[in-house]
Amino acid sequence: EQDVVYGYLAHSYLTNVSQLLSAHPALASHVFVLDDFTEFIHAFADPQSGDLYGLPIEAFIKAYLYRTDLFGDPALQKQFVDQYHYPLAPAVTLDQYRDIAEFFTRYGEQNGLALWGTSVQGTTSGVASFYEFFETIAPAFGLYHWGIDLNSYYATEQNGGSLDSQRAVDALTYWVNLLAYAPPESRESDWNDVAATFAAGRVAQGWVYGEHVAWMATDATRSHVVGKVGVALPPTAPGVMEDATIGAGYLGYYDSAAFGIPVDSQNKEAALLWLQYLAQPSIQADWAIKSGRVVHLSTFDDPLVRAQDRRLHGYYSVMKKQGSLFSVAPPFPFHTQVRDVIAPYIQAAIAGQLTPEAALKAAAQAADAELTRLGYINN
Repeated sequence: EQDVVYGYLAHSYLTNVSQLLSAHPALASHVFVLDDFTEFIHAFADPQSGDLYGLPIEAFIKAYLYRTDLFGDPALQKQFVDQYHYPLAPAVTLDQYRDIAEFFTRYGEQNGLALWGTSVQGTTSGVASFYEFFETIAPAFGLYHWGIDLNSYYATEQNGGSLDSQRAVDALTYWVNLLAYAPPESRESDWNDVAATFAAGRVAQGWVYGEHVAWMATDATRSHVVGKVGVALPPTAPGVMEDATIGAGYLGYYDSAAFGIPVDSQNKEAALLWLQYLAQPSIQADWAIKSGRVVHLSTFDDPLVRAQDRRLHGYYSVMKKQGSLFSVAPPFPFHTQVRDVIAPYIQAAIAGQLTPEAALKAAAQAADAELTRLGYINN
């Protein structure tokens, strides 16, 4: 996974694929074209040398999904306008998202339906809630890179970080408050549970990893919302879209993963052939339409993918045209260690054991302490 590759590089766990290809030109496949990979191949390169340490096998956005049948219902559209005084449409702002969540939750209650206004990936027993907050909610408010300064590695605001800033508190407060409009299982939902909840028709909108979109929208044996899944950019606070457009921030998460070769592998040449086999363009389209993952530029234009794009209400088009507005995980070699320090405080806020302000204050202090212990912060 891209989020841990920086730690792997720091500990020299991986074989340099660029050097391996150069050393064995006879093993280079004629159908293997590095230039056809999307820009996320660079996430698996050494920042200094540019050498590759992995070849991507998945890449997808965490998309804003909504129920096209509900949003397109004339009666519901009229009710929404009467109550909120603007048209019912996929949310562009965070206030709109909350209004829509409230509206559909009330509609479900009044009509005896198992329907709520939003999903929440809010487990209190795993790291999935950490990821929804920092991959999706925080950047929507303009809080990037977990609130950790990329130069000093401080998280506390008094030292140049922003994890305990008012912006961060506003983001966590907003997200925790969305639980009032989410199904009861949300406090123990991970990424797979959120997809299952959406596919069961239990929510009107939500943030869902793109690896689930294809089956949710097309597989009637697993999904009750086939043909009813719309895709849009995530709603954001003022200024975030501008940040994302100029590269100063991002709207949400772009997942990516690659296959690499362990540095102590006894079969590096055979592994290199296998990596190139998996990277050949001829097998990408079938993989993309089934999994929602795209790692080659040419895959977007494949007839199979273009047809699937229509069935998925433009999911692949969003990735192709607006994927640059999303971001991979921060380039932290300490990803896992600091995640595990911060996550319990996010979970405590979800459980109501701490206020968002208290949770983030403690999380920022704990992050600073851990990064000092690891040697990344020098007091």
